Amino acid sequence: MPREDTNPHRAGWDISSRCLICESKSLLELLQIFGVPIHCNTLWPTRESARQAPKGDIDLVFCTHCGHTFNRAFRPASVQYGEEYENSLYFSPTFQRYSEQLVGRLTAEFELHDKAIVEVGSGSGDFLRALCRNGRNRGIGFDPTYAAPDSTPDHVTFCADLFSAKYSDIKADFVCSRHVLEHVADPPDVLGAIREALLRSARAYGYFEVPNADFLFEGGSVWDIIYAHASYFSRTSLVNLFETAGFEVLRAEPYFNGQFLGIDFCIPNGRPRELLPVLPPPGLLPSVARFPRLYKGTVAYWTDRVHSLTAMGRRVAVWGGGAKCVSFLQAVAGSCPIPYVVDVNPRKHRQFVPGSGAEIVPPEFLAQFQPDVVIVMNPIYRDEIQVTLDDLGLGSVEIESLHAMAEALV
Repeated sequence: MPREDTNPHRAGWDISSRCLICESKSLLELLQIFGVPIHCNTLWPTRESARQAPKGDIDLVFCTHCGHTFNRAFRPASVQYGEEYENSLYFSPTFQRYSEQLVGRLTAEFELHDKAIVEVGSGSGDFLRALCRNGRNRGIGFDPTYAAPDSTPDHVTFCADLFSAKYSDIKADFVCSRHVLEHVADPPDVLGAIREALLRSARAYGYFEVPNADFLFEGGSVWDIIYAHASYFSRTSLVNLFETAGFEVLRAEPYFNGQFLGIDFCIPNGRPRELLPVLPPPGLLPSVARFPRLYKGTVAYWTDRVHSLTAMGRRVAVWGGGAKCVSFLQAVAGSCPIPYVVDVNPRKHRQFVPGSGAEIVPPEFLAQFQPDVVIVMNPIYRDEIQVTLDDLGLGSVEIESLHAMAEALV
């Protein structure tokens, strides 16, 4: 197989726009995908409405200066978040364990006891409630998709709005945000408002979490390329962003089997430090340069695989009704749609996936459907899924993982 050309003076390098993080013009064109669903986590009440869901284009570019990747075709006005947006993973025991461990670490390391906590993009509020309950803290969560439950603790409140500069007068001892920063068109602007809130405290800390672009480019999952992600943060670009915004980075490392990238930070004491840019590691650029081949090869493999299974009359179901599922079905199903997607989140059941129009069903439905093959969107949940299939008397069903093929192509 021929080696990928990574010479910046050859074709493929773009200078018509600037990086969202460092404003460099040294951009490598990676991938264009047309007509993908804009909202992966907004489900639809009918199959037809799901197939007619709004679509947009992806024009992925990589900044060779700071290691940041972004969608040059992203249009913020086309992305609207409301109460119908549903992306909670808390119904999974695997994800619950991870979140509980994270709450314990943050509480211990930052002494989160009787503190004021702000969460930016709090979703259904599960993480913020856990942080406040664990350390008897006071919390306020910001999220335009928040729908008030029947009751919530007196020490936790929620605001159904985006966090912005108009809320920067709020005093916070700790600010957290998980899987929000990749959705915004201007990350430095968001961090500026957060810094103002933290400056009101004597010594304030924070934790942000985003999908890990290093994992993506190393073959982790090509299906994480979705329209709603304006940005794809490598460790390098995330550290550069926070330091440029005036924070001191305490830790930046992968979590959740490498799929997530977390960063601990604080408001620095004393005089501002002289910051030197963190350069992308030598191995990152070759991984990025071969990503277009990885994406196309993976899509080709799974398109052929799905069509082959369908032609043999085998019943196929997908497990996991999140963004990966939307991306996967849009790319490979084509004229051989997979009719059902299994998800443990009851708020998704009997809704339909944008783009493909597949129906989301509870695990118990498989006892009726009797699939021959279950394609697992995220291999980290494979053991959990196998236990459920065994409990349903479907232990002999073949399980296939999307990740395995990507590893073979790297």
